[in-house]
Amino acid sequence: MKKNSDVSKYIRTFTFTLIAILIAIGVVQLFLFLHIRHGAFVVSHKITLKKEVKTEVIEQLIDEEKNDPQNYIINLNLAEIYKQNKNYAEAEKEYLKAIKKTNGRNTEIIMKLAVLYIEQEQYDKAVALIEGASALSQKRSIKLKNDFYKIYADKLFEAKKYREAIDAYYKTIYYRSKVQKKPNISDILNNMMDTYIALSREAIDDKNFDAALNYINNALVYKQTPELYYKLAILYMNKDLKKSVEYFEKTRLLNPSLINFKLYEKALFELQEQEFKQGNEDQSAIYTVKLRTLQKYVQTTFTYPEEFQIVYDSAKVEVSPFARKKTLDLEFHVQNVTTYPINNLYMNIEIMDNNKTIFESRYTVSTLKNQLAPMTASPIYKIRVNIPRGKKHDVVCKVYLTKNTKIPLTLMSTQEIDIEKLISK
Repeated sequence: MKKNSDVSKYIRTFTFTLIAILIAIGVVQLFLFLHIRHGAFVVSHKITLKKEVKTEVIEQLIDEEKNDPQNYIINLNLAEIYKQNKNYAEAEKEYLKAIKKTNGRNTEIIMKLAVLYIEQEQYDKAVALIEGASALSQKRSIKLKNDFYKIYADKLFEAKKYREAIDAYYKTIYYRSKVQKKPNISDILNNMMDTYIALSREAIDDKNFDAALNYINNALVYKQTPELYYKLAILYMNKDLKKSVEYFEKTRLLNPSLINFKLYEKALFELQEQEFKQGNEDQSAIYTVKLRTLQKYVQTTFTYPEEFQIVYDSAKVEVSPFARKKTLDLEFHVQNVTTYPINNLYMNIEIMDNNKTIFESRYTVSTLKNQLAPMTASPIYKIRVNIPRGKKHDVVCKVYLTKNTKIPLTLMSTQEIDIEKLISK
């Protein structure tokens, strides 16, 4: 009796499960049918379906198209799935079918196909499609071109087709001015500047410095930056010393940290000599004063490794018998190895263990009232740092110096400290 009851229970469970599966399949098919029929299944983002499901959906969509041959939504969905499958030829066919069924008046579909062409680097077909969309009204055509040419230009830039990208950006500006009363083109101008800079790099690589100058000057039209000024300063050094010095000065006023001041001094020195040889003694004297002023500015503002020596006087490690820690005692000083006094000097100490900072502090080495004299040493700096015990150590001490707190610190010394060797002493 109990056996029959178990069999009956099993049959009922199986039956209910089978019914539930059939209902679920029916609901999914109805949902798919309604979405296809009414266009809600159109993919504005990627359909994420498994390969076997995609195949089944493709077959269902093809069957549905036979029953509803004028429904362009079906072709649009097929195109999206083919595109995901990287079957771009079939995707193109379905997009073209959808465009034909909408009499070439659906800008969304036209744009999707144009983007497909761009992604396949079929640029001529993409442009021909957009320019040939004659069924659109003038207003909708201009809006489509405004959207397309920005995407097209960016893709050309990514593909390093810089000259073609410039033309496409110009067209973007034109169509955006037609779409917007007060067009915001700052993004396009930035992109054009980047494109001209990329062209200048190519020209420099080819040693075509005249072309590089032309491209940088074009970039300046769209945005004036200290980086562009500095590029011009360098490029003009062998062509026009006056312009070179002019752009060095513009760069110094905006972002002096970009400049290699040895090149700046060289340009000023050569310009001073050039003016003197040409008989322009007054002008030569002006550049002489500028050169001395610059040298004083550099001497009091920028820090160079050859000006200083970091001397490590001692290093010891104490191991606490009670606490699980080691203590590092470090002593060092800064040596001025120049022939001139250093008025203001600031030092930053960073000690790291296994690439993790365990100590950091800033010190004032010298001031205007308390200068670091030529060829003399600073006071000895003593640092005491606790280092966790019971692990391998990779301790490094980094010393940074700067003469101006507004100028980035210059790394002067990187000293590795062998903790285990110091303990053994």
